[in-house]
Amino acid sequence: MSVWGWCQYGTPAELPNINNKKKYDVAAEDPPTWRIGCIFTASKHRGQGVARAAVKAALDAIARAGGGIVEAYPEQTAERPPQRGAYLHTGPEALYEQFGFVRDRKIAKWRWVMRADVTATAPVRRR
Repeated sequence: MSVWGWCQYGTPAELPNINNKKKYDVAAEDPPTWRIGCIFTASKHRGQGVARAAVKAALDAIARAGGGIVEAYPEQTAERPPQRGAYLHTGPEALYEQFGFVRDRKIAKWRWVMRADVTATAPVRRR
């Protein structure tokens, strides 16, 4: 069995460390309910929607857990020179835009805080 990919998410208490934390803290006003820390797709499976499926599953789980403000810290890829061998462990902005995330503030040359308000849904009952 091989891993195709995953998405790390949790509360700020569970994921207290983020890149560029000093700059993040300067303009932090309203703390998020949840954070998406990083995503990973195995190299053999990139370009097949694995990261998208992982982020969607995380957002679905967040919705079932009560929803709230979710932050992610993706890399800006538009208007940026190509990055040879780049490893986008936080994902590209365009991925999060598909789920309604919007830029909140810049925390590094090519990194933004993006936020979305995820509506709570009823937990799925299993028989």
